[in-house]
Amino acid sequence: MRSEEQVLTWKDVDDLLMRAGELQRSLDASNEAMTEKIAAIKEEHKAATTTVQAELDKVVRLLEVFAEKNQDGFRGKRSRKLNHGQIGWRKSTKLALTKKPLEVIELLRRKGMEDCVKVRETVDKTKLKEFPDDVLEQVGARMEVADVFFVEADRHESAEL
Repeated sequence: MRSEEQVLTWKDVDDLLMRAGELQRSLDASNEAMTEKIAAIKEEHKAATTTVQAELDKVVRLLEVFAEKNQDGFRGKRSRKLNHGQIGWRKSTKLALTKKPLEVIELLRRKGMEDCVKVRETVDKTKLKEFPDDVLEQVGARMEVADVFFVEADRHESAEL
């Protein structure tokens, strides 16, 4: 029979696999319960806030319409402070592309504006694996083979063999 920190027999291994399966099922159940609770909370939140968000959007639209019609009430300023807050206009600048993104990228490159193009370069290890060892060595890579330990416990209730 095994001690708590030592595996002595194949029966001990099988018993530990059974325990690993029990623990994995427990984790799976816990994760599933968590996912269901999160989904339920999201649905509750959506149900509870949909009407509030809709009303807020309506209030903002009403205030914007009023402000547009009563710009003289801002006394030449961009905003107006009231007892319960302020309304007004803020300058907002965003870049809009007038051509397709690939066209813009090509034009930027032609004009020497490479720093305006984001490029993320990484080694494609999947593709690189296709090359022979001598080519891999030339580019600073090599294939490494190792035996990696794994535990694959049955996730169903165990039956004694």
